[in-house]
Amino acid sequence: MSARWESYPQIGSTHKNGDRMYGVNSGHAADLMAVGTPTVSSLLGSSITPAIRRIDVGDELEVIFLGDRWVARHNGVDVGRLTWSAKRRGEPNVVNGAPLWDLDDGVLHVERVTVNTEDEVVDIGGYVTPKAKNQ
Repeated sequence: MSARWESYPQIGSTHKNGDRMYGVNSGHAADLMAVGTPTVSSLLGSSITPAIRRIDVGDELEVIFLGDRWVARHNGVDVGRLTWSAKRRGEPNVVNGAPLWDLDDGVLHVERVTVNTEDEVVDIGGYVTPKAKNQ
């Protein structure tokens, strides 16, 4: 069974260590920032768990705020922490005044994966939307 990421073009150059990124860039960064949820370019490296290997382009991960950090989970298993700064949570967006990073739970829509030389997913990126109130 092949991974969905294999059907996407490589984004950018191959990294010095051989890692490659595949997927899409939605181009919604400005729109997302305007409503307080900037894109996720990667997860905090030291927080990434082996569960990341099961993530693919198009997956949707649960995002929850735990005390001082946002954690991405897939099927109830932690994948890693978002790099968003909890210190800036609730700060007004300079564009429209909307509070930044002001959500307790949401959905990370995976648009990009980084794979290593063994074709294992080692990092992800995408965008977060607030979880619907009835979920």
